[in-house]
Amino acid sequence: FLETENRGLIMNNKISDLDNRSMAEILANTKYFLSATDADAYIPYGYNLFKKNAGDNASTDIYINKYDLSLGYTYSNTEMISEAAATQLNGLEKQELMLQVPILSSTASENIDDYTFTSQELSWEVINSDSAEISNDKLSIINDKGSVDLQIKHPSNSEIYIRLNNIYPGTSKYTCDVSTEHVKKTFLQYEEGNFHKINRDSCFINLGYQEKAGILECKISLKKGEYSLDDFQIFSQSMDNLDSYVAELMDESFEVASMDSNTIEGSIGVSSDKWLCFSLPYSTGWTVFVDGKKVDTECLNYMYLGILIEEGQHEIKLEYHIPGFKIGVICSVIALAIFSGIAVYEKKQPKRRIRD
Repeated sequence: FLETENRGLIMNNKISDLDNRSMAEILANTKYFLSATDADAYIPYGYNLFKKNAGDNASTDIYINKYDLSLGYTYSNTEMISEAAATQLNGLEKQELMLQVPILSSTASENIDDYTFTSQELSWEVINSDSAEISNDKLSIINDKGSVDLQIKHPSNSEIYIRLNNIYPGTSKYTCDVSTEHVKKTFLQYEEGNFHKINRDSCFINLGYQEKAGILECKISLKKGEYSLDDFQIFSQSMDNLDSYVAELMDESFEVASMDSNTIEGSIGVSSDKWLCFSLPYSTGWTVFVDGKKVDTECLNYMYLGILIEEGQHEIKLEYHIPGFKIGVICSVIALAIFSGIAVYEKKQPKRRIRD
């Protein structure tokens, strides 16, 4: 979430959502999306209505992802991009890159220029302001809260984002409310010294999918203070390539045969050596067996479990055990044995009489 500058990470160890990003939802293998009835503007691209007016109060619509990936999907070969090389990209570029090649904490890396990036920065202009003054590219909010209205000319078939830069709240919280005609979102950065503060200096906020090219108006509301207009950028990210990206990932995918609370079994056939990525959070608690043999696991794309798999047909088994659980059990058994031994020893000792 930090690497893709996702607004959904709202504080340390707390994630609210994926900010309705289509590419992020695909990578997470999110099959269903729930939304309040008639809140279509929040639906990520690629989701189609599955059931309307669901729930006890008939107030929820359920959507299904046409780009639903398998639990395990493969990249076309063994190429990779190192996390170090990916630092030159912004969050939108990283999420699109991960649909084409995995990112690893490796010293080896392919050339990033070989891959496709459809995000582009858009021009915008201020058309109105409230309790705000603009001078020499500086924005001053003069009351407790003020706002500026932006007008954005955007392309078709794209998600539109606003990027907040230089998010350094100092001794008070940084808050920013962003709204269009149909979408309202809030970004919060906790102040220095607050346990919940996240160490980041920029964040993208998804303003929604736009099917047709046109003009989008956006209101930015901020607390009293001084800001630079350069701290606000507008981007679009095209959805044109999603069909080809997902088709490539699903060309040779993992088929689940059985699944229980801590074990997943299945099979896969690949035409060449490939990276196999599972839509499962990476953890040292995972053990993966390929044809009965334990293999090394990798953390792909900053947070997902992955392995390198050789050409051919394979049976795969994944087992999960809480990291440190076995050691904890052993320590507990040893401690119990020592305690029991002491208790038995004390019980066998002759009782001493206390003289008057």
